Amino acid sequence: MATKEELQDFLGRVKMMDGVTGAVVASVDGGLLAKDLPSETNIDEFNAITVFSAGLAMQIDAYLSLGKLENVLIEGRDYKIIVVSKDTLLIGVLTEAYVSVKMIESEIRAMPLGG
Repeated sequence: MATKEELQDFLGRVKMMDGVTGAVVASVDGGLLAKDLPSETNIDEFNAITVFSAGLAMQIDAYLSLGKLENVLIEGRDYKIIVVSKDTLLIGVLTEAYVSVKMIESEIRAMPLGG
């Protein structure tokens, strides 16, 4: 398991991606492990959205036998929230509306969590 400092470093690298405005790392049971969000974003609510949306998607996968969760997308007119399942963690990413979900997902999957 990556340390808190390694997870913060990971989020710093995520936030450097084009169009990313913030991100969190959460455990599947809801624990907030690291955060880097804009000051106007409620951290607890964003973390809850990350965990709840991934949990719902995992339940849908289980009920319909669709396979392992890869990501969840919540899309608004001016933003996207992308939740990526990575190892045993959930990465919630807040982005501008124009970003490519596949690009964000592939870069996060390629990026090591720890040192």
